[in-house]
Amino acid sequence: MDTKRIIQLLVGANLAAGAWSFIVDGVTPSWVVYPVLLMITIALLRRGGTTGSGYLAGIAALFTVMHLPFIREAVSSDCVHPADANLDCHPVTWMATLGIVPALTALVAAVVFVMARRHQRVPGNA
Repeated sequence: MDTKRIIQLLVGANLAAGAWSFIVDGVTPSWVVYPVLLMITIALLRRGGTTGSGYLAGIAALFTVMHLPFIREAVSSDCVHPADANLDCHPVTWMATLGIVPALTALVAAVVFVMARRHQRVPGNA
């Protein structure tokens, strides 16, 4: 499987996680902004090079870090919504959509980025 296809699948997985989040939590600021940033990844892929994978690794890592309070609550014994204690807590949804999917995306996209950069630097592959 080529790197462009891997990045497209990662973007698709994140967009699916966003749809799941919309169904469970409704519209949230994170899941309005993040999909827009994900679509920028697709535009960067069309330009070629390694920019798309590096960009995706960065935004997915940032998304995960920003949602650490939700992830922490999702694994706690008495889950409380970090933004508003009156809202419901959804541990499984938060772990999947705010933790696992974007964290794996950041990791895989970073590996793809590094491998692509190394491949570009090998003589005869420029």
